[in-house]
Amino acid sequence: MDRENNKKINYAGIFRKIDDIPELRIELEKIFNSKSHKEMAKYSLLLGHHILKITNTDPCNEIIEGFEINKKWQIGEPNKKGFAKFQESRNVAGKILTLARKEKDPIKACIYRVMAQIVNIPHVKNHALWASDYAIKLINKLYPNNFDEVKKERETQIELKVFYRRGFMIDTISVGRQIAHLRKQTGLTQEELAEKFGITAQAISKWENGHTLPDTVMLPSLAKFFRRSIDSILMPSAAEENAFQDFACQAGGKPGELALALYQMMKSKLDFTISYDDNGTTINSRIIKIDVGFGAFG
Repeated sequence: MDRENNKKINYAGIFRKIDDIPELRIELEKIFNSKSHKEMAKYSLLLGHHILKITNTDPCNEIIEGFEINKKWQIGEPNKKGFAKFQESRNVAGKILTLARKEKDPIKACIYRVMAQIVNIPHVKNHALWASDYAIKLINKLYPNNFDEVKKERETQIELKVFYRRGFMIDTISVGRQIAHLRKQTGLTQEELAEKFGITAQAISKWENGHTLPDTVMLPSLAKFFRRSIDSILMPSAAEENAFQDFACQAGGKPGELALALYQMMKSKLDFTISYDDNGTTINSRIIKIDVGFGAFG
């Protein structure tokens, strides 16, 4: 990589300069400025799971609590049950920063600081951008003077916008249940699925328990393997979609062919999205919600 355009930069919220690539940081800041406070809160949770993944870190209770507060703040309404106030996020972020100050390992301390920024986003939107900067500081510590790794991380941060651009909320518990459902549907154990993707059974277990999300670079392969779209894994639909796909497999037909046939028959009664063809390629077609027994199509 050409090092002439890379610099040591001092950002607000970070008191020491970090090695960064200015043009990529500027691109990320443009995205930040175009999004709402809650959209950046959604983005930050994706960033948090990404950092936990690449550092192989199990979230402590404070991080888990902070992520839940972030999500409740996003979807709740003030003065209504279930709504989380920004003061709650500040309190938990303070606890995580205390962990960072006490931590002797500089890598772990930096991970805590990334998480504290993410948890504190309900307080101030800028914490989302500061979280991304602390993530770069973490990369600097993991890979000193390596601008290739900095570039990779900034590009990943930019690519994460794909998964929140429609305002979807990522629920790690629901994603985990969906992966477990799809794995069992294919008749595989966690060990067998892990072997197919060159990862550990422990990683699969973490997905299914909602502790972490699959790495962004693995999602397309995972979706293709399960014959699903990425969206249907990250934002699983209601039970009808799973029921339909169970029926499609049990009927002995190719899900894509059945989907297209039903779409042609009843395209005026659209309800939810299903996105793949018989080759496992996404087609973004819409499928009906069927309120009668599947036996009628046997």
